[in-house]
Amino acid sequence: LLLLVPLSMCAQQPAHERISFRLMDKDDGLPYASITHLLQDRSGKLWVGMSLGLAVYDGNQFTSITCGEERAPIRPVQLIEGRDGAIWVASLLGVVRVDPLTWKTRLYDLPDTFDHGIDGMPIMSVALGKGSTLFCGTQRGLFHLDTDRGVFTEIRSVGKELMEVDRAGFKPDSALHGFWIGTWNQGLAFYDTLSGTLYEKDGDRSVFPWIGE
Repeated sequence: LLLLVPLSMCAQQPAHERISFRLMDKDDGLPYASITHLLQDRSGKLWVGMSLGLAVYDGNQFTSITCGEERAPIRPVQLIEGRDGAIWVASLLGVVRVDPLTWKTRLYDLPDTFDHGIDGMPIMSVALGKGSTLFCGTQRGLFHLDTDRGVFTEIRSVGKELMEVDRAGFKPDSALHGFWIGTWNQGLAFYDTLSGTLYEKDGDRSVFPWIGE
């Protein structure tokens, strides 16, 4: 696959003007040709998720983003921008935070106590919670991450069942100040980011708060 980028990527053009595009591939510094995810942040930089890695394009060149001293490749499943401009990556390694200024990374990986028999369980989707918290969806459960302390907490349904979340399991709803959570096995839930409350409808239309926020 090729990356198609407007020549004036960060500039807004009047509707009547013609926009020129440029095809970009490995010859232009793109690390891998298979593009899976794209995110343009508030500063105009383009974050490019690929099948085998992550890169950022500043309008002039691509820079590969890796994780840790061993420079492990980050294979994104989802990209979102945090309130502070940081880029959060749901990946096969875990949750990765990319600093918006230095592009340094920090990895939050699920403890072995939560793996439910899966070695290195990947994070399939992420959403911004209240304050400095994140919600992380996996195929074996829904987790709440306190990014300041680096602590994961497992969230279960009213019936104490695992809430299985796959790719694109979170859908922001700005009108309701929160996001919807689609699960494989427990239906639909909603998280209110203002109150820190998780609403779940079961047969009795129960509503319960997420304790600890």
